[in-house]
Amino acid sequence: MIRVTAHAIARAMERIPGLKSEAQALALLKSAAVTAAVDFAPRGSIYIRLASGNRIAVEDGNVVTVLPSHMNIRKLSSEAHRYRQRVRAEIIANWSKRG
Repeated sequence: MIRVTAHAIARAMERIPGLKSEAQALALLKSAAVTAAVDFAPRGSIYIRLASGNRIAVEDGNVVTVLPSHMNIRKLSSEAHRYRQRVRAEIIANWSKRG
């Protein structure tokens, strides 16, 4: 069963043209196509692209937000990766100074 956060419903209503109520947003975010994509994908984070160009962000089977159509997912992922690398390097550097 898919869980949809209140944040995802609010973002869907804000960013997807034609959605006028929470019920419409919830119906879209829990549709058979979204459920099938979530069931098919491995655990972790996935993005489901809609016909409008928006993407539904899913983390561990939970719909967490709806991204704007102009957002570049690859750029988002690479920035997050660079941030994680920087943090890891700082942790290793600080840990090695202790010992």
